Amino acid sequence: MKEDVKSLFCIFGYVDLTGNEIIHYKWESNGYFRDGLASAKDSKRKWGYIDESYNVVIPFQWDDALIFTEGLAGVKDSNGKWGFINKKGKLVIPYQWIYVYGFNEGLSVIVDFNYKHGYIDKTGNIVIPCIWDHTVGFREGLAEVRNSSDKWGFIDKNGREVIPCQWKFSRYFSESMACVQDDNDKWGFIDKIGKLIIPCQWKNALPFSDGMACVKDDNDKWGYIDKTGKVVIPCQWEDNHHFSGGLAAVQDSNYRWGFIDKTGKVVLPCKWHDVVILDNGKVRAQTEKYDSWYDITELLKTFNN
Repeated sequence: MKEDVKSLFCIFGYVDLTGNEIIHYKWESNGYFRDGLASAKDSKRKWGYIDESYNVVIPFQWDDALIFTEGLAGVKDSNGKWGFINKKGKLVIPYQWIYVYGFNEGLSVIVDFNYKHGYIDKTGNIVIPCIWDHTVGFREGLAEVRNSSDKWGFIDKNGREVIPCQWKFSRYFSESMACVQDDNDKWGFIDKIGKLIIPCQWKNALPFSDGMACVKDDNDKWGYIDKTGKVVIPCQWEDNHHFSGGLAAVQDSNYRWGFIDKTGKVVLPCKWHDVVILDNGKVRAQTEKYDSWYDITELLKTFNN
C-alpha cells in the first residue's frame, strides 16, 4: 500500500507518516476534535483547547476539560467543581457539580455532591432532579437510568420512567431499539415501549447502526445481526465495531484490525493495532507508535488499485 502523507497524532505533538515533526512537543495529550476544537493539556498539566490548525484558541487554565458537544464543553476548576464554557472560552454555566457529561439532545448529565445524577439544560437549569444512582445522555428522546436497586430502565425528557428499571444493564436507543441484559447475563433488544423484540441470548451486544448490531456468542466471537435478530455476518471475529457508511472495523485472530462491508467481505486488510470510523468520514488507524487519520474513500481506492 502506498500511503499519502497526512497528519498523525502522537502523545506530545504531531508528525507526518514519515515520522517528521510537524509541530514540536507542545502538549502532553490531545483529545478528539469535535465542533472544530480539541481539548489539550500543557506541560503544567492545565487544559485548554486547540483548533484544527493546532492553534491554541482557548488558553490552558483548567484542571480537566471535556470535548465540545452541542457548542458547550465541561471544564473543571481548581476547586474540583465542573461547569460549562462556550467556544469562546466564556463560562456560561457556573462551577457547581462534582462531574458533568457532554450535552445530548439539549441536556447534560450532572452529578451532585451526593453522587446522584440528574440533567440540566443549556442555561444551567435543572430539568430532571439528581435522584438517580447513574444516568446516561439522551438518545432518541430517552435516557438510561439506574435506580437504588441497581436496575436499569429508561426515562423521557420530563423525567418520567417510561420503561421500568428491571434490567441488569442497558445501552442507549439507536434506530428505535436498545440492547438490554437480563439476570442471566444474556443480551437482547427492546423497542421504545419496552417490549423485548430480540430475545436475550447473546453474551454481549451493542446498539444498532446502519441496520445491524454487533453481537458476541458463547464462544466469545463477534458477528452481526439484523433487526429481526437474524445473524447476517457470522460470529468469527475477536472484536468488532458498529457499521458506519457501510463499513465496520473488525479484529482478526492475530488481534489486528481491518474493515468489512455489509456482506462480511474484508475490504481493508487486518493490519492495524486499532481502527475507528469517525463521524466525518475519516478513519482513525493506530500503528505501534502513532494514531493517524485517513480519508476512508481514498483509503479504499488505494487498497483496490
